[in-house]
Amino acid sequence: MQKIRREILPQDIAMWVYMAILSALILIYRHNLPNWQSYLYFNFFISTLVLGAYWFLIAPNGWQKFFRHLYPLLIYVFLYEESGKLVLMIHPGYFDHLVQRLELALFGVHPTIWLERLYHPWTNEFFMLGYVSYYFLMPILGTSLYLKNRIKELDQFMLTISIGFYLSYLTFILIPVAGPHRSLADLEGKQLQGPIFTSMAKWLIAKYGIHGGCIPSSHVAVAFATLILALRHNRKLGYILSPFVFALCIGTFWGRFHYFTDMVTGLMVGSFAVWVTDRIMLLRNAKEAAGSYSTASRVSLRTPGILLDDKDISS
Repeated sequence: MQKIRREILPQDIAMWVYMAILSALILIYRHNLPNWQSYLYFNFFISTLVLGAYWFLIAPNGWQKFFRHLYPLLIYVFLYEESGKLVLMIHPGYFDHLVQRLELALFGVHPTIWLERLYHPWTNEFFMLGYVSYYFLMPILGTSLYLKNRIKELDQFMLTISIGFYLSYLTFILIPVAGPHRSLADLEGKQLQGPIFTSMAKWLIAKYGIHGGCIPSSHVAVAFATLILALRHNRKLGYILSPFVFALCIGTFWGRFHYFTDMVTGLMVGSFAVWVTDRIMLLRNAKEAAGSYSTASRVSLRTPGILLDDKDISS
């Protein structure tokens, strides 16, 4: 009978750590949260799902293996929605005035308002195509790595974007920012218009965007991290994704969904996520190598003898 092999993956640990930190914050600031217990129940449910993936998705191939490694992609959206309900858990208001003051000091204007003079349906469509492409970037690279059976690289990718997402969600709560499409709406002189992708992006923001989750741009953070790892592990795919990620980064503040500052901090978070994951994976690989060497040594010591030149020499 084949022995069942279960392994805790880096993305499992990342999600458990995030759930623990978020639950601790909820407990500390529960006086600001009506029905705070419901968030703890939700976090416990998500943590249990991860444990279920560890315990039940054990097939060495097929759909179980696919979802075992890529399951966080199905959960991020729910964690994003949860963070939107927690943005005012610590602070009673938003910090847009600080971001606006910084950008006025740097540029002398509000970049999102100044860009109106460059609005044109076709340029709008280009940047909003990039913005909408965000929803496909991660599944494309993740599936590509899985189909190539590059499972270690896939786990590294999943850990990287997990760190990018979780740092972004926690920062939403620590520094809530509403965004220029809300706080600078009275200064807008020209509407963002376009036939397809512009309308789609505006609908997505209106329907699913959270109030207060602007800094950093989680879109930019995970898209930039995805591009770095795509160029590292599948260069051709990375070249294909590059213009989409470029358009996405510009599109975040072109469409007034974010401040320019949000885009820059998103790049910083994405870069940091890649750097931290590289260090974690190096340590993990070194530990695995040391474990393999130790196992091999024990097997060697237990071997009663070796055959050399047709003579048995006892060890």
